[in-house]
Amino acid sequence: MPQKYSAQQQIVMDQLNAGRSLTNLVALTCHGVQSLSSRVAELRKLGEHIEDRTETDQFERQYKVYFIKAAKVKAAVGTLIEGNDAP
Repeated sequence: MPQKYSAQQQIVMDQLNAGRSLTNLVALTCHGVQSLSSRVAELRKLGEHIEDRTETDQFERQYKVYFIKAAKVKAAVGTLIEGNDAP
């Protein structure tokens, strides 16, 4: 049975499954997701394997980057396959 997500959870999953990473700033400004860390915590409780890493910006402020490793591999393989099929 397909997983039922809230609208914001679905936005997060769509981005992560497409092989993109998300930060709080991108989630808020581009997708209207107000609390990315809360959505990620909810999705993890639902069994999603979302990974994160801490990065530091040029002003020495730390922030989290969320991603799904398998999605990145899938996206890369898909790009390679599409490239090989091109004439």
